[in-house]
Amino acid sequence: VQDLQRAVETLCENSRLRGRELGPRQHIFAVRRDLMDEPTYKTLLSVARVVLHTRNGTIFDQLERAETAALQARDALLQAEGGSPREPAPPLPLPVPASQGGGDIAADGSGLSLWNGFGGFDGDGRHYVTRLTGRRVTPQPWINVISNASFGFHVSAEGAGFTWSRNSRDYQLTPWSNDPVSNRPGEGFYIYDQLSGKAFSPMAAVVRDPSMTYETWHGQGFSTFRSKRGPLSMDLTQVVDPTDPVKITRLRIQNAGPAPARLRIYAYAEWVLGGHRSRTAATIVPSRDAATGAMLAQNPYGLDFGERVAFLAASHPVHSVTADRSEFIGRHGTTEYPQAVLGGVALSGRIEAGDDPCAVLASDIDIPAGGDVTLLWLLGDAATPAEASALAQIHRGKDFDQRLADNERAWRGFLDTIQVETPDEAMNAMVNHWLPYQSLACRIRARSAFYQASGAFGFRDQLQDTLALLAHDPKLARDQILNAARQLRVVRQKGERVLQ
Repeated sequence: VQDLQRAVETLCENSRLRGRELGPRQHIFAVRRDLMDEPTYKTLLSVARVVLHTRNGTIFDQLERAETAALQARDALLQAEGGSPREPAPPLPLPVPASQGGGDIAADGSGLSLWNGFGGFDGDGRHYVTRLTGRRVTPQPWINVISNASFGFHVSAEGAGFTWSRNSRDYQLTPWSNDPVSNRPGEGFYIYDQLSGKAFSPMAAVVRDPSMTYETWHGQGFSTFRSKRGPLSMDLTQVVDPTDPVKITRLRIQNAGPAPARLRIYAYAEWVLGGHRSRTAATIVPSRDAATGAMLAQNPYGLDFGERVAFLAASHPVHSVTADRSEFIGRHGTTEYPQAVLGGVALSGRIEAGDDPCAVLASDIDIPAGGDVTLLWLLGDAATPAEASALAQIHRGKDFDQRLADNERAWRGFLDTIQVETPDEAMNAMVNHWLPYQSLACRIRARSAFYQASGAFGFRDQLQDTLALLAHDPKLARDQILNAARQLRVVRQKGERVLQ
């Protein structure tokens, strides 16, 4: 046994030495189970991606058995839920432009002021509206930052964005792309028409249809995405609760055609639960809440937020789910064009740790001719699984229109404190609405934007931001000074106490 141990250690050492000469450092080590305490051993097993045992046969045999067991477990779960074993997704097709794009949404700047070819202001400047056709995107991601005191998200004109809780750098629920070129979405809503076999979305960020016009309304505390495909008119609005860590998405679909519509709608969230997905994906543990059907996820190895639980829930019946991102996207798919969506397949129900973590809820929706449907999804964060279940139950029962009205009333009460009127329409819009709004929502609350997600409380920088809001709410500056007091020290200069 000692000879074998020495031989294994020699192989590891030689591999590390060769790695120094060939390129990146090789990390391979031999550790002895008999010299390891039980907690350390269990921790090692819990974070391992692959566990092989010499008594279980060759590597090939062990991998083959694992794959067979996974397929059998998936099929058994589907049969237990009344379904049938899921057929493999069809080969990934190239996105084919549909010829059913609607014409009810203007593609130019009609009705808007200060039109620049992509967007302009509506009415008194409280809303910024973009209109994108074909494959056009804004020159850089044009985002809206929407937040309460401890939770929020930002979303671009195309619909790509990310959500955080507590700290926008250290506890991101979904990915912050920080890529102005691709602006890859980490969340999405996808629609598959089960009668035509075509996939599309109310947002331009995913399964984009070049024949459609995508209109986005960024407002104070909300963003709305409007589009039309054939007889289907879609209106998707996103907000956050004023106090709870919950993001609410409402989708309204109206069928103006003479025939019923049969749709399969997928809601997707790519879990991070930390500062960077590459560091956290392996330790995320997914589960499902029995009471609400919500998909839950926890990263027990998170340093500061390991006890917290993220969730994705729906207000309507969910017919299939998965927590495996590789299943949803497919071998050659992307988040923009997931293979499961393009094939319109039912999801396997796989919810296991160690996979490529995400949460996907798929629902089958029938809309009669001349009818409409309203759906809600909740993406949030809670201290415990029980609290996550309670938040899902509470917020899917709240009136969304009343929530929007309360949100608008709160922001108007804050922003209308100062109103200017000058000959410059752009200045009026920025001073009256957008600069103070983004100072509070982005700089004070979120501490995040597209190009920086620091999550930090900085005395100097944020005090400058609160100074801009002294006339709106002096308490903001006071709270910021007190919150940053630990960063200061008091010295005496000529008998006076001075903060440094």
